[in-house]
Amino acid sequence: MFENSRMYTKLEGGQYSGHLLGDSGYGCSDFLMTPVLNPRTQKERNYNAAHVRTRNVIERAFGIWKRRFACLSIPLRTKLSTSKVIIMACAVLHNIAISRRIPIEDDFENPEVGEHYHGEGEAHNAAGGPHRRQALIERWF
Repeated sequence: MFENSRMYTKLEGGQYSGHLLGDSGYGCSDFLMTPVLNPRTQKERNYNAAHVRTRNVIERAFGIWKRRFACLSIPLRTKLSTSKVIIMACAVLHNIAISRRIPIEDDFENPEVGEHYHGEGEAHNAAGGPHRRQALIERWF
């Protein structure tokens, strides 16, 4: 879904600055930072730890949405355009529920959030992605 979005096209074209975080199911690119699969240095381990902590915030948010809206806990079997409308509607309704202090029903089990590494290895990395990630690691970690 992401690869077919306008956001992806704009990120790939350099129209936005900053980085997105993804698990190792995605390839590392100039705008999408993924974990280092076999960290060898302390800086790489620090980067991976920060990556996991930051991604877990988002994973918890997704878990809350899935508890509030059961339709998001299973794959949407709709056209992409319909799926986007469903997700946006859930986001708006969730924000309304928060502003009105409507509690989440707890009859839906939320899977444990942890280090979400998919597959045996990284997906195909875009040219320059691992170099940008390494420069970020060397500068900030």
